[in-house]
Amino acid sequence: MYPSSDLDSLLTSDYSSSVSPASCSCPFPSTSLKDNQTRLVLNKNATSYAILTASSDAVFSTDSINDLWAINGSVNLVLGDVEDIHSVVISILGQIVTRADATKHITFLDITKTLWSRKRDINYPHNNSQINKNQKLSGDHHWPFSIPLPKKVLLPNRRKHETEFYSLPESFHERNIRASVQYSLHLRLTRGKFKADDKLRIALTCPPVTPQPNPFRRQSLCSGLFLLQGPHEDPEAWYTKRGVVSGRLDHLHLVNVKYTLSLTKPLLYARGSVIPFSLSIEANNEGVLDVLSSPEAPVLRLRRCVMCGNGISSRFQTVKKREAIEYSSLATWWPCFRIPNTRRLSGELQLPPDMKPTTTIAQFRIQYSVILFPFDVVSFRSTSGEPLAIIDIEIA
Repeated sequence: MYPSSDLDSLLTSDYSSSVSPASCSCPFPSTSLKDNQTRLVLNKNATSYAILTASSDAVFSTDSINDLWAINGSVNLVLGDVEDIHSVVISILGQIVTRADATKHITFLDITKTLWSRKRDINYPHNNSQINKNQKLSGDHHWPFSIPLPKKVLLPNRRKHETEFYSLPESFHERNIRASVQYSLHLRLTRGKFKADDKLRIALTCPPVTPQPNPFRRQSLCSGLFLLQGPHEDPEAWYTKRGVVSGRLDHLHLVNVKYTLSLTKPLLYARGSVIPFSLSIEANNEGVLDVLSSPEAPVLRLRRCVMCGNGISSRFQTVKKREAIEYSSLATWWPCFRIPNTRRLSGELQLPPDMKPTTTIAQFRIQYSVILFPFDVVSFRSTSGEPLAIIDIEIA
């Protein structure tokens, strides 16, 4: 957790802890043990000296009572001679890195656990080892650990001048975006004055992507096995946005068209599900209605915007304008209602199961919006190229 100092200074100051990612080193890269485990080995005099093993992805599990995520692992020391080690400490860090320089970041999660300390004489019964009368370690030592992660973290809100709880974000790293959310597990063997500490670091993926139940499945919608009442039959179940678009038919006649875009409530959708839509079009020109009610005419996409600004709930700016905004594939439409002067279409947009959820933490945000663009019809050109509707939604 970072202190209450100005957030801007945190972006330009180096993280002072000796377990900073920039200062961690290991002579060997991580090796895969199982699908859910990672191991790092620190060698000394050509023999294994310290081994850090940690679970990742699939082993992250929720505690049904406290609803916490847990990181499980172990530390093994193989000491041939007596070693002057003062303590064995593990730490879990969650950080927002906003620049290419990893030393410029914000720490929103910092959990430290001491497995053994000479001063406190913490010693677990899992060791086949010796501790001499000067409290120096020798032999083999084994410390298992399980560290729960909170679902929420408490951070300062600059605008409100108070602290606020934020949900723990998922790991986020994409090559074309200069902002990331990173988690890491650190092992530190502390020594006396004028002696360098031994350190190991494992990058974690946290929490794993867990597919949510899908309330609206493509098979049910299209096969008619699931009947979803429209906004006219059940208006309380839909969020509706109305507007008027003006355009010229065949470059001659100026026509005003009323449109109504509706999304199912609440505006919160699970990854791997579909977003149902309803689009109503009204005009006095039947020719315009027939053209605009074609399933290929409406252009609706999901927009993802990754942002990072200069304060919590403050003014946000895109991290990199050309790369921070992305659009999904087109929504699918089909006609469902036709009367004089009115046409109605139903539609849906498939959400990928591996997409990142809506996120707000410190200076980092991932936001989603449904965008209805002008109709894609050759014979009808709207007088404005601006989007017809923008509706912010949340992805869980």
